[in-house]
Amino acid sequence: MKRIIGSVFFLIIVLATITQVNETHASKNRLVTLQKEQSPYYVINSGHKLQLELIEGSYSASELKNKLSKFFTDKFIDDYILQNYIEYNGKLIFKATDFPYAFVPDFTFDKNTKKEITNNSRTQLVYQWFDAVQNEPVTHDGVFSYVKLIKDNDDIWKIDDIGNTLSKPILN
Repeated sequence: MKRIIGSVFFLIIVLATITQVNETHASKNRLVTLQKEQSPYYVINSGHKLQLELIEGSYSASELKNKLSKFFTDKFIDDYILQNYIEYNGKLIFKATDFPYAFVPDFTFDKNTKKEITNNSRTQLVYQWFDAVQNEPVTHDGVFSYVKLIKDNDDIWKIDDIGNTLSKPILN
């Protein structure tokens, strides 16, 4: 009886170790994808972090455009600044709001994050379903959030559009 219990205990430990190794491997693969500077996921993740960083502080228009231009198209930047920043003492500061315009979603970058690519491989749409949030200070209905990326003239991925929709987004 002690051998059976010992064998079962050993088997449980082996299975738990294998599961942990698989989860660690998947996590490392996701991290490697996010670290590849030319990958769309890297651009999205880095653009999200940059937007968070730029909430604090005040900037000249050219300084703000220069910082954003690494991850966003010029068309996107102009609209983003117009909608999210106000001038104060000759500088631009972020408007305080719970729902900033065209803010990069906080994707999980796992099996729930989907992407579509055009036939010419110059446009990608990355999207994810976010469940409804209720009984929180800020609530919302369930929604697909998406980021459209395009390759610029230098073959660099840049964020060109961000949005939300109730139906699965379609790449045009």
